[in-house]
Amino acid sequence: MAASRGTMIMRRFISGTGEGRKIVVIEQRGATMVVSRLQPDGTTSRTERQLGSESEARVASDHLARELIGRGFEEHGQAGRAASPRVAASKVGVAKKPATTRRPPAEEGSSRLLKALAEGAPAEPVLARLAPLPAVEASSPKASGDVAKAVLKKKRKKKKAKANSDALDKRVLAGIGLVGILLLGGLGFIVYDQFIRPPSIVGNWQGSMTEHEISKYLIHTSYGLILDEKHNAVMTVNKSTSKGTYTLKGNRLKLSLKAEDDEKLASALAVAAAATKKGPGAEAKPQAGDGEAADEDEEGAGGGGDAEEPTAPIDLGPVETEYKVSIGRRTLDLIDPATNKLVVQLIRFEDSPAVASSKPGSEGATAEASKDLAAEAAKADPAADAALAQELAPKDGAFRLKGPKGWTSDTGSRPDNTYSWVTLENGSAKVSIHADIQGSLMSGSDASRHDEPEGSEFAPVHRAHELYVKTAAEEFSEYKESKPVVIKSGLGEGRIALFNAAEGGILGSTKLRGYHATFLSRDRRVSILCRCPAKDFASTKATFLAICRGLAH
Repeated sequence: MAASRGTMIMRRFISGTGEGRKIVVIEQRGATMVVSRLQPDGTTSRTERQLGSESEARVASDHLARELIGRGFEEHGQAGRAASPRVAASKVGVAKKPATTRRPPAEEGSSRLLKALAEGAPAEPVLARLAPLPAVEASSPKASGDVAKAVLKKKRKKKKAKANSDALDKRVLAGIGLVGILLLGGLGFIVYDQFIRPPSIVGNWQGSMTEHEISKYLIHTSYGLILDEKHNAVMTVNKSTSKGTYTLKGNRLKLSLKAEDDEKLASALAVAAAATKKGPGAEAKPQAGDGEAADEDEEGAGGGGDAEEPTAPIDLGPVETEYKVSIGRRTLDLIDPATNKLVVQLIRFEDSPAVASSKPGSEGATAEASKDLAAEAAKADPAADAALAQELAPKDGAFRLKGPKGWTSDTGSRPDNTYSWVTLENGSAKVSIHADIQGSLMSGSDASRHDEPEGSEFAPVHRAHELYVKTAAEEFSEYKESKPVVIKSGLGEGRIALFNAAEGGILGSTKLRGYHATFLSRDRRVSILCRCPAKDFASTKATFLAICRGLAH
């Protein structure tokens, strides 16, 4: 028969309340006594002692219990399990024996055990511990009310936090929904613009066509067509530009255009026709210096016979052109309706059509010259001329001029003597003079100027001035120039115009105002750009004009 496991007794002692509470548990398992102590910081110490017999272990446990009670501990309940049948029978049939003389060793052992507990044993791993409940006396109504208020306040905070969390979730969902709607709207617009919306002929179209025939040269033609919503049209074929209107009926595009050169040609023809009708002596009559001569001419015209009829202006009229078109979303095919042959396929560019604006230097430019610009250019200014004290000229000798005293200057030229320059600068006022062969070759030399009347738009110097306008428009932003007028210097007849522009900087653009003048020498085009901030132009323009008039060979 197996041996009995003996009696097991567990006793628990507690000292203090709240966070300073201490717990000691005494367990008796036969002849073994185990003492566990729970510290206030949550650590646990455990001590196990093996005694000689079960009775010694019971005596030691009782002695340790009395020691704990003497130190202020209170015993809370007693747990154990029933003794084995053999031990129970012995308790019934045998009378309790008196205490043996071995108690002092047991008491000594329990004292050493308690001392070891007080000094502390190696701590075991910290167990999870719940925060102690606040000590509240049940008999105090005030304490009960405070607890109720605290619980209610805590519930309110939880409810408010939950409401805030719900509101935040709603805002996040609303933001996500709004972003989704915007994305869907953008996607829908792209789909409509690319696949659903019917194609429009309004826009900026450009393209080219190369034709080749056997035993002939290649012919390359570039096209540009700008059509706006107001039925204005601008068509450029190679470098010839025409303006007018257009109509679209079905797949037929009808253009009514007039070339820009036609207007100049019509004006020149009208002047030539008037000069031919007046005869050889017509040029001397307008130069009569006294009023009597003019009166005699009027009287002679009135009494001598029929008055001269004014010369009607020559109107070359617009040119009507009709194309068969095939409009795509990105392409526009121009087809000859007579032969059904493709003339050119144009590609749509994203630039907005701007038919109304004209190129820099044309009559439609927004910068208008002052009414007396020609008179200012021709009139000498002794004070401004006297201020020109320094002689300047590039190395190749293309031109020479006088610069204002106190202005910084710089000059230079290329080794092949095809390009030279002089720059003058005084604070924000700047003057740039450039001489190049290319402009002279493209416009013609000054030797042919005697074929054209003074101020003619067909004079080579006028053409040279217009060619440099494109270069100036690339150098400055928002470049706008007035119609050029005549100016004379040591280089002969030239052209001068007033311009407005803008020049960028770190802190923003600066509005500029100045003069653009052009002269032709025997083999050079001499271009002058005089500019300064618009607010300083009134005080600087006299110096600018003096520099332009002072140019010479």
